[in-house]
Amino acid sequence: MTARRRHALYYLSLVRSGEGDWQRVEREIGEIRRAWRWVSTESGDQELTLEYAQGLRGSLETRGLWREAVEWQERALGAARTLKRDADRAALLVNAGWAWNAVGDRRKALSRLRQALTLARRIGDRDHEGAALNSLGAVSLLVGNTQAALEHFEAALRLRAETGDLQGEAMVSLNIGQAQRQLGQHQEALASFEKALPILVSVGDQAHRATCLNNIAGALYAMNRKEEAAGYYRRALDARHAIGDRRGEVETLNNLAAVSFSQGRTEDALSRFHESLDVARRMDHQAAEATILNNIAVIHQRCGQVSDASKYFQLALEVARRIGDRRIEASAVKGLGRVRADT
Repeated sequence: MTARRRHALYYLSLVRSGEGDWQRVEREIGEIRRAWRWVSTESGDQELTLEYAQGLRGSLETRGLWREAVEWQERALGAARTLKRDADRAALLVNAGWAWNAVGDRRKALSRLRQALTLARRIGDRDHEGAALNSLGAVSLLVGNTQAALEHFEAALRLRAETGDLQGEAMVSLNIGQAQRQLGQHQEALASFEKALPILVSVGDQAHRATCLNNIAGALYAMNRKEEAAGYYRRALDARHAIGDRRGEVETLNNLAAVSFSQGRTEDALSRFHESLDVARRMDHQAAEATILNNIAVIHQRCGQVSDASKYFQLALEVARRIGDRRIEASAVKGLGRVRADT
């Protein structure tokens, strides 16, 4: 066995055994990437390429490294095709679809997920058929097609119930709750989330438990139950921090900041936003960075702190232009205009 292969196998075993020690995985991410590059581009070992991508998927997704996740899943798809492994290909198509969605390419996401659904049905893989339906519903919801989303979710829920997959049912219930929130049905959404939570706790699904806590908080906040919402957001934040979900931490910190600001606790809101900004910058999540900078600017503007507002609108504008985020760019330009008009 060559030294390069021993190196690759060592880091693959490290990630597989390190789910509860995400700090160690994070410290070693440079060596893990180096091993992956050798496996996927030089080794010629399709089986190892497939194993590596499958083994490291959770680690990449938890840390919000979605562009790498896209690359790794797409390379692994090629390996699965070469090896004629249809069940692995169905799983990879679902994973690749979700990764494409996370980087903002919804068209590619829907294409991969439809391929996954077709393949899973052809080979009788009900597990990945359900996963594809659930993910298709989630992406449809994000592009504003709520009716199509609900149809996909209902089909997925029937399938999960038929196969006795309680964890799968809980995950679909989470997404149904999101659709209900989008329709303004906040009480119904809360019921869907509360149905999912005890199942996720019982099966030990820490990642989706954290998401569920965050979603319960969002539904409570929409019903003006702000103190309860803040409590659930704090629980979600603790859960996300415990598993190293940096992207989730950013989301929940922003939500806590919004609750604090709505209650008139401006300093606490700014503190939460700055904490979130620090996490976003450490993980190079520039889309979140632009949004947070803009939110900080808005708070300073509303407090009459013109100089600070101008500073943060300018920073938000620079990041938004660098990544092509037209929505935040427009908001920052508008904010700068208002600040200048006030001086």
